[in-house]
This record gives sequence, structure tokens and C-alpha cells, in this order.
Amino acid sequence: MPKNRSPKNDTQKSADIVEALGRPEPPQDREGKNGDPQLAALTSFLLGLKTNNTVSEKRVLVDFGCGNGVLPNLLESIYNDAPDSLPFLWAVDLPEPLSRLALPLEIHNRSEKCTLEMFYNNKLINNSKEITEIVIRNVLHEMTIKETAELFDRLIKYLPVHTNIYIQDMARLPKQERGNAAWSFELLKQCLEEMGFTVSGHQLYSHSGIPWFSMNCQLPTSKKDANMLDIIAKYRSKQLTDIRNKGKELTKVFENTSEIISLSLDCLALDVQLDEIGWFNDSPTVSLKDLNIPLTALSKSPTEYAAMTNAEIASPSGLVAMLSTKNMLDFPTLIKNAKEEISFGGYSNRPLFLKIENKTALKEAIGKGIKVKVLVVNPQSTAAQLRANEPLYKDPKNLIESINNTIEQGKNYFRELQLHYGEFIASKYYDLRASSRIPKWSYFIIDDKCYLSFYSMSYSGSSGPCFVFQNVGESLHNYYHVVRQEFLTLFEESNNLLT
Repeated sequence: MPKNRSPKNDTQKSADIVEALGRPEPPQDREGKNGDPQLAALTSFLLGLKTNNTVSEKRVLVDFGCGNGVLPNLLESIYNDAPDSLPFLWAVDLPEPLSRLALPLEIHNRSEKCTLEMFYNNKLINNSKEITEIVIRNVLHEMTIKETAELFDRLIKYLPVHTNIYIQDMARLPKQERGNAAWSFELLKQCLEEMGFTVSGHQLYSHSGIPWFSMNCQLPTSKKDANMLDIIAKYRSKQLTDIRNKGKELTKVFENTSEIISLSLDCLALDVQLDEIGWFNDSPTVSLKDLNIPLTALSKSPTEYAAMTNAEIASPSGLVAMLSTKNMLDFPTLIKNAKEEISFGGYSNRPLFLKIENKTALKEAIGKGIKVKVLVVNPQSTAAQLRANEPLYKDPKNLIESINNTIEQGKNYFRELQLHYGEFIASKYYDLRASSRIPKWSYFIIDDKCYLSFYSMSYSGSSGPCFVFQNVGESLHNYYHVVRQEFLTLFEESNNLLT
């Protein structure tokens, strides 16, 4: 740091950092600045696409986090002499910035605006083969660990292996942003390589001295069964340690004030993100992983818990874990890891078809030949009428409507499967039935584990405690065998809703 810096300059810089926390950093201006090294590198990347454009069929370039439209503006100038060769553009961002985005005329006619939700749950699943390049510019530092894990998990899962991913971001933020922390080039590179990407890139400096980097990433040639959340958290945790060590090395002289503030804010951002996913907990999430029971992050609620039982309990009974509710389960991951069977049973199974992630995971499981069984209670039955009058429901109609909604969504899902896989596969691996009996508990059975939530006058299957029974032997007292057999018997005698 220059020795001739005046105390006034340092005071002003520290004040600027604090002021910047009160407002979000706006997206980069679409015109950019003359000679901006980041834009020069992006232009070089886009020129390479133009030069190598030998593909005759539709090719899609995804601008992930499009902001004010820097990339579309460059595309228009690069392809002004060959507008018919323009790649089709998907501009992806949150709804608010998308509503403000104005695309150049030539780009407008060959583009589509996609919200993040639309990109994840529709385009990426159904149209991924059209994607040839994805540009991710100056957004990774704004994404939490969980959001970053979701992004790369979906890219690896759905994109063709030939897709090129181009990343640009800052290694140090020009102004501190509340809750955000820049990635270092080396740590992000190592993180992506552990996911299976082949990464090449370089580091540069902007005219104002801000370090930034660009990366070309090639997708893994084989899909690794890796936990993206754990990988990203590991490298963000390492980054947190590096920042803390750097802070310890700084002397507490006035000239270091602004840098100490910046490092402290980076530490706070990373600390909060890691805490949100339970990284610092001696939590059951770590030990339960050994049982292949993935959980969502634990909240700070004193009523939320997840714990393994000891061998004295687990061995004779099969009870291996207890959760405060089954809503703590990471259902998409559980379904994704299924090997043989997936069964749901209860009064309504209301949450099952409400989440697109569950439906997507089930579709993939069915595609792998895994049988999916869904059992509800007949809404016209005495069992449903009796349950609907419990104190849990303010209006008896609520449960009946919930069951009817699940049945309707379950039938619609069957039609989706028929369109996707054909009649034979859909009918062979998906079954929806209604029972007239009173269920003893809410079932979720997947391979060698049964997740049981007991009903009461005040608790539903989603809100009541969840007991996890595992097939740990042939003991007659092992509840896994009892529950699974009772479910199969109940299912076989129930009315098929798909015929």
C-alpha cells in the first residue's frame, strides 16, 4: 500500500465501503467502457464462436445472469455483417432485471427471455441438446453456496458433454456487496475440477486494478455421483480460512483500515453462507450421510432435530434415526439415489406433486426402471371423512380437497409420463391407487428404508415426527419388514386410479 496515502483518502475509502453495503451493486452498463479487458476477453470468446460456427442446426447461447444486456450488445456488433449466423440467445435472469432488459433488434428476433425458474425447470430439462455455449458473467460471486451447487449440479446433469461453459468474474469486488464474496481463481478452478470439469483460464487486471479471471470449462465426460453442495462448501470454507489468515497478517495501522473492513465483510458473507447449510454444526447431517439419509439444512429452531439411534436400539428394531419432521428430508436426492423401489402412502401425500424437483427426480427414476407407487385415501371413504373432522383441519373440506388435488395431479403426471416414455413404461413403473382403510402412518419407503410419520389429532404426516426404519436383518421385531409388508398388502387391495 502506498506510503504517501493520506489519512483522508483512507477515511473516504472506508466510508465508501460502508456506503456501498446500503445499496445493491447495479449490473454492468451494456455499452461498457472503452478498452475494458473483461469485455475484450468476452469479445474474443464470441469471435471464436463466429469463426467456428460450422453447425447448421439451431445452436443456443445461454447468457446466464444477463443483467443489462452486455453480451447481446456485443453479439449484435460482432455479427452485424452476418446476422443470419447469429446463435439463438436465451437471456436468463431473475424476473425483475429481465423485465428491464431491452435487446437489440437483430438479437430480439433470435432470442428468448427466461426466468431462472423457467431455465432450470423447463429449458434445461427439455431443450438442453440445443445448448452449445453458456456464458456465466459476474454472477457467481452473488450466488450462495446452495445456489451455486444447484447451478452446477443441473448443468452436469442435463447438458451434453460438448457444451462449452465460459465463466468471467472478479477475484476482488470493486465495492463490497452485502452477503457476497468473490471467488479466487485458483480455488474456483480446483472446485470445478473436483466436480469433473476440465478447466483452462487466466487472471488479468482491469484498468482500475481489480483482479478478475476468465475460464473455459468442458463438462465431465462421465457423470460423477458427487455432492456439489459439499464440494463447493469445502472450497468456500478453505477460502474463509485463507481470508482470516490474511487478516491476521495485516498490522492494525490506519493505512490498513479499508482492507481490514473488506476482509471482515468477506468473512461475514462466507460465514453466513456456510452456517446456512449447517457446515459448522456437529450436526446429524454429517453422521446421517453414512446411512444415505440426505437432509436439507437444519434451521436454528430448538424444536428441529435429527439424530441417529445407537446400536442397542437399531440392531433389534431397525430404528436407525429420528427426525422432527420428514420435511427435513432432501426428497429429490433420496429419489435420485433410489435403486429398486419408491413408495408413498398416506391420506393425501399433498407435497409430492407440488414441487417440480420431486416430479423431475421421479421421472428420472422411472426412466431407470424403478417402480413408483403412490397411495392415497379415497376422498369419499369413511376413513377420509373421519380424518377430515380431526382438530388439525379448520374445515373438513380442506383434507378432502387436498386428496382430490393429489389424485388430479397424479393423473396429470401419468399423462406426462405417457408422453415422455410411452404407454408401456408409464404403466409398468408408475401406479396411483386409493384405499378405503385408515392408514396407521404416513409412508415413504425407498429401497431398504421406511420413513414413517405417525398421525395424531394435531399432526399431519408432514408435520409429525418421522421415524426411520432400515432393513438391518431378518429379525421379526425389525419394523422395516412389518411396515413394508403392510404397505404392499394395502396397496394391492386398493383401487387403481389409472385404469
